[in-house]
Amino acid sequence: MDFDLLDFYTAKKYIESAGITDLEIGQEAARLCGLVLDSEDITAAATLCLNSICRELLNIEQRQRAGYKSTHQQIMLGRWANLLEFVLKRLQGVKIKPEPGDAAVEYFANRGRVQYINPAENQPNPAENQPQEPSTDRAKKAFAAAVEAGFMEKTDTGYKWKYNRGSHVSLAYFLVKVYDPDNTSETPFTALGGLFGVSRLDSSADKAFSAKNTQLWRKKLDELLKGL
Repeated sequence: MDFDLLDFYTAKKYIESAGITDLEIGQEAARLCGLVLDSEDITAAATLCLNSICRELLNIEQRQRAGYKSTHQQIMLGRWANLLEFVLKRLQGVKIKPEPGDAAVEYFANRGRVQYINPAENQPNPAENQPQEPSTDRAKKAFAAAVEAGFMEKTDTGYKWKYNRGSHVSLAYFLVKVYDPDNTSETPFTALGGLFGVSRLDSSADKAFSAKNTQLWRKKLDELLKGL
């Protein structure tokens, strides 16, 4: 597996372009992680992705120590560090298997974050990922309202999303608005994916919130959740 398979050169050009925002860095992280999760060997792709980012970070740090354009390097360091954090968050639970001497091993070991290079510790927490009924008052009310409106139905194993022809994008939008309406916390996509029998809800959420135009189905969901 090489860089071309993850289109990492495009990522590098994009991250180092002028005026990129944290939101755009997050979107690029979502693109990279989507390529990782769509690959035939997810572990190898995830390892390549982390090694590639960590190699850039180590190179920047080396240039900083050499005194090369310190202000520019500091900006680049911040961007690549943000990209790494976004990627780590999205790949949580994915096995990685870096070899001794890999950039990821050096980068994480030097920062006391060896858990990211230990496959045994890089597994999802089974208790956290089991399908669970909504526990908060807001979630209970929202789920009940969606069922009553015919947007979803209760099943023997969880729920089935029916609104907007069962679109995963609309489901992800609904769940973010239920669990993170103020953009101050995280939506438990993995557990909720088990509850609805779908995967990659985080990627679906990216599509929902990156759309330039406000779709009609979004307005209806906003109306459903208004006042909860």
